[in-house]
Amino acid sequence: MRIRYPLALLLSVVMGLFPVRGAELNYATALAQSKADASNPAYEDWYWSLMYPAFKGARRQAFAECLPLNNEGLPSIGQVLVLDTTGAVRQSVARGDSALDRCMQSKLSMRRYPAPPKPDFHVGYELEGSPILPRTP
Repeated sequence: MRIRYPLALLLSVVMGLFPVRGAELNYATALAQSKADASNPAYEDWYWSLMYPAFKGARRQAFAECLPLNNEGLPSIGQVLVLDTTGAVRQSVARGDSALDRCMQSKLSMRRYPAPPKPDFHVGYELEGSPILPRTP
């Protein structure tokens, strides 16, 4: 019985260190909120001058590290991150559950971004995949 409380305390500390990945976040709703946040006139200057370049660079780096080296084509992927007031990722949700989705979510969630102008700022992206088409002679 004595071990329950220290274990519960340890779990609560560890869970606080890592972002929640989709536990209560619906992808479609979060993506809509990310579009609303990015296009809000009150946040537009901050978004295009600070957030967009930082997130674009993070996506490119994560994509280069996560891209599967296979002949199956590229799956459709998407991520939405919810940032706290310091720019840390508080929550994240992926569009799907492919290996590429999971890798991108992991890489993007561990970064810190520019501090947003409001709490729970949503930022996201989507990429439509395509199969590898056979070459024609």
